[in-house]
Amino acid sequence: MTDSGAADVLAGERPVSGLAVAALLAGCGSALVLFTSLAAMVPLVAVVLAVVALVELARSEGRRVGRGAALVGLALALGFAAQAAGGFVVDRWIGGRRAAATAAAWADAVREARFADAIGLCSPGALPARGHEHSQLESAAADATTAFKSLPAVTAVAACGQAARPGITVRRDVAEAVVWVAEAELTACGRTGGVVRLLVEPRATTRGRAAVEQWLVTGFELVE
Repeated sequence: MTDSGAADVLAGERPVSGLAVAALLAGCGSALVLFTSLAAMVPLVAVVLAVVALVELARSEGRRVGRGAALVGLALALGFAAQAAGGFVVDRWIGGRRAAATAAAWADAVREARFADAIGLCSPGALPARGHEHSQLESAAADATTAFKSLPAVTAVAACGQAARPGITVRRDVAEAVVWVAEAELTACGRTGGVVRLLVEPRATTRGRAAVEQWLVTGFELVE
């Protein structure tokens, strides 16, 4: 330690490490990762700053302070990152379960010829366009059901009947984070191949005064 450095230490005027302060601020900012994935890099930056600050402080031989700030920043970054990762895994698991349940409910309704229930599980965009030639609601509903039943995917699942239930697997859509892809394998129905692919996603809706999340089939097709 130089004479000037020793004098500063004795006088209690040791400077605070700027890296340690930056690590602390970045650690606090890591809380943003709990609200948006766009902040995923903030905890990583905080960890790097904290490690570099601790190395710098160790090499300063007591001429600088801020080790506590660096450690707090490191702890905050790791804590928020772990919490966000855990929340992501849980949300993904819950989303997959709900997507699978929605797809299975749609397939069961079609197999059991409960076409009105199956239509109720679909978003308007997933259904055939309704014509405007029917003025009465009952006639229009019958026309919509007939058009729905004639779709290849619906016909294929309906052919399974109540005796056979297609196996359903789900995966996250790569392009759309909120969309799940459910595939109903038709081999259980006696077909040599073919899959009915459904797009399932949550939609915000209201029931009374409460906002709720409703899972809907937003598209489906038969893939031979």
